[in-house]
Amino acid sequence: MSLGPAILSPFPQTQVIPVGVPVGAVIPYAGPIDEGDSSQAPPLRQILAAQGWLVCDGSLVPISQFPVLAALLGNAYGNQENGQFRLPDYRGVFLRGVNGNREPPNDPDAGNRTGSGPGGEGNTGNHVGSLQKDQFQEHEHQYTAATVTNKFQSQPEGLPAVMATAQSTTTAVVCKPRNETPPCFGAETRPLNIYVYFLIKAAVDVLAFTVPPPASGFAPLRGGFADTSAGASRTSDQIFTSFLSPPSPP
Repeated sequence: MSLGPAILSPFPQTQVIPVGVPVGAVIPYAGPIDEGDSSQAPPLRQILAAQGWLVCDGSLVPISQFPVLAALLGNAYGNQENGQFRLPDYRGVFLRGVNGNREPPNDPDAGNRTGSGPGGEGNTGNHVGSLQKDQFQEHEHQYTAATVTNKFQSQPEGLPAVMATAQSTTTAVVCKPRNETPPCFGAETRPLNIYVYFLIKAAVDVLAFTVPPPASGFAPLRGGFADTSAGASRTSDQIFTSFLSPPSPP
């Protein structure tokens, strides 16, 4: 641990160290969020913003209020305008890792991804923030064709007769759902899921503390200081480490 002259001199000096989650990190949030009047920030959103978290709902937020996140995202999720930048909009979508330079690719259509912002703005292709629509993988099914006659077909005694019918198109899917309702087919293809909100870290958390001045018996050492009392030989690094560490149990 090396603090250097700029940190240990002059004394006393307040130090600020970034801690915790980095700006741009995204987490799921299981609590409710008031979706009321968009012209007034709901109280819960204000509380989250005060803690450095914003809801990933595609909103425009002031660059001056969150400059670090604005510099990080740039135009990835939509163009910056009127001193504002756009947040990611993760409502109703699943998140997928960027394929990057992975070979063979896990996303064979990475190059066809579009912008996720309004009107298709934002990053496209194999870049963070790009959007990909839902799709079925191309595939084939094997089946056995039925034998059809154009007239009444008699069967051996004891078996039901067979009447030829016109060919029709399947209009429903027969499947066994997890429960009785709802059925396992519908407007989209999806896995079993639970709703959450996604939050993005928008501000830096810091740890602030004050480095005390050296007490008597401490002599300057390379811009820091050394403990020379009672024949001791501790450098500034060792002294500062012990300052941050909890006392040893008796």
